[in-house]
Amino acid sequence: MGSPALAAAGLALAVDAAPSAPSARVGVRLAVTPNPVRGRATVRVERVAPGPLRVGLVDVLGCEVSVLEDSEQAAGTHAVTLDATRLPSGGYLVRVQTPGGGTA
Repeated sequence: MGSPALAAAGLALAVDAAPSAPSARVGVRLAVTPNPVRGRATVRVERVAPGPLRVGLVDVLGCEVSVLEDSEQAAGTHAVTLDATRLPSGGYLVRVQTPGGGTA
C-alpha cells in the first residue's frame, strides 16, 4: 500500500498501513513523522482492540534491528519514539504485530 521513500542521507521508512484508514488485516493505523527520518521520529499506532502490541524496526533484509514497543496496550492511540541516531543510513520498515499473528 505505502510506497518506500529513499533518502540520500538519513533513514527512509515505509509504512504498509495507510495513516488515514485502518488495516483490514490487523485493525491498526500507523503513522511515522517525520518521514524520512533524521535523528528521531514519532511512531503513532492506533488500534481498535486492547492486547499485546509489538512495534519493531526492520532493515531491508528483514532483520529486526530495534524493538520500539513490546507490551500490553489499551485500545486507542499510542506514540513511541524512534531514535535513529545510531542506525546506518538506509531503508527500514516499521513492523506492527498484534495478537493472532497480524502484522502491518
